[in-house]
Formats: sequence, structure tokens, C-alpha cells
Amino acid sequence: MTPDEKIRRAQDAQRIIESALYKEAYAKIREQLFDEWVTSTDAKIRDALWHEFKAVERVQTFFGSVITEGTLTRMAADRQRKQAHLEGSR
Repeated sequence: MTPDEKIRRAQDAQRIIESALYKEAYAKIREQLFDEWVTSTDAKIRDALWHEFKAVERVQTFFGSVITEGTLTRMAADRQRKQAHLEGSR
């Protein structure tokens, strides 16, 4: 994946997690799963709900990783451009 693609993916991921619909879905799903987990008396169901809860969090973690990678890529590209500009002006 090119640096530009990483940066674009980071921007897309940022837009997604900042959207009202995503925030609502994430919060409601987490809340529902947690409520079901807390009130469940069946160990197998609780275990399955816990795994679902953690899977939802993994989605959030994935977006965070994409954003971090794109941000670091953009920072490195900015440094390279600045360095090239400084070397070119000597």
C-alpha cells in the first residue's frame, strides 16, 4: 500500500468513527451486549456475549490502528518534504 493510500484510509477511518451513525451504533451495540451479559444466568450465553462484546471493541481498535498508521505515514512524508526543501535551499 502506498503512503497516499495509507493516508486516505486514515482519513476515511476518521470520518467513519466520527460519524453520528457509527457512534450511535457502537454505543448501542456495546450497551445491549453488556446489559445482556450482566443479566444472563447461563454461562455459555455469557461467554458468547463476552466474545461478541470484545469483537465490537476489535472493530474500534482496527479503525484506531488505521488512523495511527496513516497519521504516522503523513508525519513521515511531511518530514521528508521539509528535509528536501531545506536541502534544496542550501
